[in-house]
Amino acid sequence: SVSPSTNKTTCNVVDSNCFAMADYWKKNCPIFSLSSTMSSMILQDKLRKELGYQNIIITDAMEMGAITQQYSNSEAAIGSILAGVDIVLGPQNFTEAFDAIIAAVDKGIITEERINQSVRRILKLKAAMK
Repeated sequence: SVSPSTNKTTCNVVDSNCFAMADYWKKNCPIFSLSSTMSSMILQDKLRKELGYQNIIITDAMEMGAITQQYSNSEAAIGSILAGVDIVLGPQNFTEAFDAIIAAVDKGIITEERINQSVRRILKLKAAMK
């Protein structure tokens, strides 16, 4: 995410298996007009490809104003999954977000393979915790 004061991308590493996106950005910076939680440039290009991070990515709380003022609950859930998030944390309405993701898979907006990528990462972490 982008710090409002420094305009630099920052994120919270929970541990080496889990990465939580903090969602701060500078509104007037066109390159960061999209929330970092919903940015494939940040999540896929930078975090996964450039930095080689292959474990779980979790959104920041999706009920925060930075998300809800720009996106509907459904748009935020779908957008974050498309960007590369594995776990959507705290949507305003869980059932609506869940149903939107299921509908997006049914319509081919999100592929089953994309969901399976996240499932594999989550199951890998779960197995490592035993």
